[in-house]
Amino acid sequence: MNLETQRITKRLEQRPAGAAKPVRVALLDGDAHTHKTIRSHLAASEPKWRLDPHTHGTPAWAALRAAPPHLILLERTLPDGCGLEWLRRSKRQFPELPIIILTTQGCAETLWAALLAGAHGYWVKGGDAADLVNQLPKVLAGQMALCHQSERLLPQAFAMMQPRTVNQWGLSWREDEVMAALCARQTEKEIGLGLGIETGTVHAHLVRIYKKMAVHDRASAIQNYLPAIFFLCVG
Repeated sequence: MNLETQRITKRLEQRPAGAAKPVRVALLDGDAHTHKTIRSHLAASEPKWRLDPHTHGTPAWAALRAAPPHLILLERTLPDGCGLEWLRRSKRQFPELPIIILTTQGCAETLWAALLAGAHGYWVKGGDAADLVNQLPKVLAGQMALCHQSERLLPQAFAMMQPRTVNQWGLSWREDEVMAALCARQTEKEIGLGLGIETGTVHAHLVRIYKKMAVHDRASAIQNYLPAIFFLCVG
């Protein structure tokens, strides 16, 4: 672990609690409307947040090295470069820093590219910014932040795993497909139609999945599966 990584890891371990010390969120986005919207929702939510606004990648990188935030919201397309490249550079030096990618148009290819680069979330603009802000504490706790549109892209994104990643629970390839659809908030009927299997078969798969993962419901399965499978993929 290099000195920069040690410094930011220590910083993340000192996440503030209570209203006295705000949680610092850096926003790197060239769009003024996005800055206004995020600032407004942060001001209206708890815990107490402090927004560090940036519009260009180069000065934002200097600010990151000088005073690392607790979390970064990063636009995929920057005025002076590529947001995904900025993400990859950041994760090489600061692997523990949570970064959520923002984008105007979501697709499975860019979702998967962002997650492979180490993003802790993928948010398509135009959705509920308040929902994004509400998910930030979960990201700080190690979970993923995905908007509804991103969740619907998950089955396509999972299909891009080559070779297929071996998961920690020993799920079969079919159980992995069921979990991908489950993470996309599909019902058992929708999963069955998508995979060409009976609804009863889907239910049987879910019973086995829950047993292997030692959980009792879909929410717990998703909460455990998403971070583990993505972080395993980026290895």
